[in-house]
Amino acid sequence: QMQTPSDADRSPRSPRGPLTAAGGQRKIAIAVDLSDESAYA
Repeated sequence: QMQTPSDADRSPRSPRGPLTAAGGQRKIAIAVDLSDESAYA
């Protein structure tokens, strides 16, 4: 739930470019971490 403000904050910035890549990589990393935690849980 704490990721929601971060995602909303990235949304308006995404069209600009570089921040999209950084945000996307973070998002993927977070998704992978959550997936790994769920798998081990």
